Amino acid sequence: MLAALLALPVIAIYTLDDDGYVAWLDQMPWWQDRLVGMLFAVLYYTALEGAAGVTVGKLLTGTRVVGEDGRRIGFRQALLRSLSRLVPFEMFSVLLAEDDDPRGWHDRWPRTRVVLKRRPASTPAS
Repeated sequence: MLAALLALPVIAIYTLDDDGYVAWLDQMPWWQDRLVGMLFAVLYYTALEGAAGVTVGKLLTGTRVVGEDGRRIGFRQALLRSLSRLVPFEMFSVLLAEDDDPRGWHDRWPRTRVVLKRRPASTPAS
């Protein structure tokens, strides 16, 4: 529900605005476009994970973000998690993990983890 409310203004801008805001975005230099994209990404992840512990993708996969202690994360941890995603090559950080708990830098640095929100369906015993 929260994700839909946050996405509604963006959808409205793209569908209702003929030449104003969207044209301004199209005329930006590449570096400004990149900065706006990073700002939107940080705001999206921080707002959704900080408020509810989930994003749209996590809702679809039945997962949520929690602290290492298993409790709900706050906006500070969500912001740290979001900012760490901006580190170059962060997406490969899980491949560099040396322990039995491979987590990316975006989970390691703010001390969070992604867990299943719902229990997986049990398989019938054979």
